[in-house]
Amino acid sequence: MDGGTLTLFTNRLDLTNVYKDLKEPLSLCDIELLAQSKYANANDLRVRFLENPKTSLLALRSFWEGFDAPGDTLRCVVLVKLPFMYPDDPFLLEVAKRENTPSFNYVWHKIQIPTTVINFKQAVGRLIRKHSDKGFLILPDSRYLQANYGKIFIENLPSKNIHVLPTAEIVKAINLFYEY
Repeated sequence: MDGGTLTLFTNRLDLTNVYKDLKEPLSLCDIELLAQSKYANANDLRVRFLENPKTSLLALRSFWEGFDAPGDTLRCVVLVKLPFMYPDDPFLLEVAKRENTPSFNYVWHKIQIPTTVINFKQAVGRLIRKHSDKGFLILPDSRYLQANYGKIFIENLPSKNIHVLPTAEIVKAINLFYEY
């Protein structure tokens, strides 16, 4: 994508590992790679990303919503994993207690799935902010296709122009898209 990519993670360890793997190869291509860390100021990362179209950003939950990068600044969003809450999340435990049900299925279907769909839609919304915006959403989490609940997320995408591609074909599709 030559920059302009926001990759959203659900945990810091995955983000850190990807950053270590990509930092040097991207710098050789003159692409600045930014990563949200314990010590990085989120607002500074936002500003740096918006100032340079040849920048890509690896980020955590605080960038899943409220981050606006309209136009050509953001050309691709990658949602590494579905943003499920941990089963021992205090919110989920409180709901189960309040509903007087220890049932995992109840909490899963009534709380976990709807909450995750909302978070998913927020993250997807980072890509298309205006009618004239265009770009790619990459969903490498196989649960979108394989899990029985995956179709709920696909149905909540704003576009129906969806293609399931092997990894090797993604680069070709992006290149074809930007030739036009």
